Amino acid sequence: VHARGLLDSAERLTRAERPVVHHGDLHGGNLIHHGSRPLTVVDWDETGFSRRPADAAKALWLSCRRGRGDFVMDAAAVRHFLLRMHAQLHIPYAAMGDVA
Repeated sequence: VHARGLLDSAERLTRAERPVVHHGDLHGGNLIHHGSRPLTVVDWDETGFSRRPADAAKALWLSCRRGRGDFVMDAAAVRHFLLRMHAQLHIPYAAMGDVA
């Protein structure tokens, strides 16, 4: 789990004064790395606008994929993510279910 990058993304999205573009399906399969060239992001058919950390939350969820349709949540990683969201971004625990 790339928790630091997910948390950074969540922080940027929730600080936005107005809705920002989110990818909608951000995970490793939609990222193409070409050595020293910039990272390429593909598969933009779920793009939308949001003030919420939708991409970060979905990326956290998708990082738990163990097979096609099978997910195993890493409780420690999820707890860390939610605690940071609450502590740094002041998202109340009651709203945590609304991050994606």
